[in-house]
Amino acid sequence: MSEILDIYQSPSIDQSVDREEERTYYPYVQSFNNSDEIQIDIHQPDAFICMSDSKLRIIGELKEEATTTIPVAIESEKTETPVAGECKLTNNAGLYLFESIIYSFNGKEVEKIRDPGITTTIHNYCAYSANQSKNLIQAGWNPNATGHTILTQDEKNKKFEIWVPFSYIFGIFFYYRNVMFGHHSIRLVRSRNDDNAYMVTGSAKKATIKVHSVSIQAKHIYPSDKAKITLWPKIQTDKPITIGYRKCELHELPKLKTGTDKEIWSIKTTTNLETPRYIVLAFQTNIKDNHKKDVAKFSHINLRKYQAWVGSSVYPYADHSLDFTSNQYLSAYTAYMNLVQQLTGNSAADPIIDYSTFANTPLFVIDCSKQPEPLKASVVDIKLEFESHENFPESTKAYCLIIHDKIIEYRPKSEKVQFLI
Repeated sequence: MSEILDIYQSPSIDQSVDREEERTYYPYVQSFNNSDEIQIDIHQPDAFICMSDSKLRIIGELKEEATTTIPVAIESEKTETPVAGECKLTNNAGLYLFESIIYSFNGKEVEKIRDPGITTTIHNYCAYSANQSKNLIQAGWNPNATGHTILTQDEKNKKFEIWVPFSYIFGIFFYYRNVMFGHHSIRLVRSRNDDNAYMVTGSAKKATIKVHSVSIQAKHIYPSDKAKITLWPKIQTDKPITIGYRKCELHELPKLKTGTDKEIWSIKTTTNLETPRYIVLAFQTNIKDNHKKDVAKFSHINLRKYQAWVGSSVYPYADHSLDFTSNQYLSAYTAYMNLVQQLTGNSAADPIIDYSTFANTPLFVIDCSKQPEPLKASVVDIKLEFESHENFPESTKAYCLIIHDKIIEYRPKSEKVQFLI
């Protein structure tokens, strides 16, 4: 019978969840100074926890140093005149407070985010639409703010509270939205300095960031009796659960060769099972660890072309022929826009970076998702080649974010975790 004629169809009401609640978990050691290691464990083996909806909560304070004064001669007399300036947190400041973040499940390290500030900044520009981005202000993410931004409860004293969803940090929770059953552990290492987490607009100000608290707001899900009857027999038989996701892996070239306009960067050697699906290339000139620059911005260095070699295959095959001085970067922007549509799953997604501002925050995307199937298991070399119209600026770093497939399998009763890819 046609669906349009099924007038006796009963409405469906989902009553599989009795209730949801958030519980707070704190680290064992309450020390949040620079270079400190912070570990938070969730030992609730019988609890269903939705980690993708759980959050990292950071409470802190931005403390400005006193404004420096400079002597100015006025009518042959020297007076002290304050130098104007303003100090605020940068976009995505919460994650620039950490050097690395590691998620372990049932004692197995599942994902390590190196330099989470840069990693999530590049990924978020590609993985969220402009509308989705507006819902992440509580995470300290506000790329469209003029200059820089701060999320604060007390503007006068510059106290802040940031709630960062784990789906924002880890690839596994960006793609896997179901509950998990086992032991969770988050290990964070505070950055050596906080110069990337704030920015000054005047030459006379500097600041320190004091972190008062770091905790996890974990969402517990309580299934109904009917749902338990369905789930429990499978859990008791230790039926494996498979999780597929895409992992972000950041690589950094500390300094481009000065006096040359061409670079060949051998990134890594990997198995063909972990070959890149997408590669995102970004540059920064004298920005990192510089509190006078916005670390969430990137440079185009007047790039002319860029390619990735994955084994013997080159991507893209055609030359981009870019020229940023003449506003000729449509092919690079199109590649970025296509990645946004792929990661958001929306062919009409509106990118955070529009065409007019792409030159100020360019991300060079290489699509490697279509690859020939290998005849046998092997290893492949990954390297990047890029060339500029002019010699590379001094103090220029290159970042390469590799997005590749991962699959893990875990058994809820025996708590065994293994990687399939």
